Amino acid sequence: MKDLSIRITVTFIIIAFLTFISLVSFAAIDEGTQGEGIIGFIAIVVSKPFYIFRFPTHTLFFESFSSGHLFFVGLAINIIFWTTIIHLITKYLKK
Repeated sequence: MKDLSIRITVTFIIIAFLTFISLVSFAAIDEGTQGEGIIGFIAIVVSKPFYIFRFPTHTLFFESFSSGHLFFVGLAINIIFWTTIIHLITKYLKK
């Protein structure tokens, strides 16, 4: 049981970190401040997973979760969703 909680916590932290980094890169590209050359290319590559990490709340319920305070609540729901999906996939593949 302790191993399960550690694995879920680590997965949650990794997904939260990747979501945050891709959100910041996505915002930099949206504002036009991503930089030039290799830095700009890295920002573009890092921002692309945000299209995945924003699912399901920001994709299906964009009007509800596009406002300021609900935006981060939606991201938290997405992080929990992806943590659950990854946990279930690894649990299924482990059998």
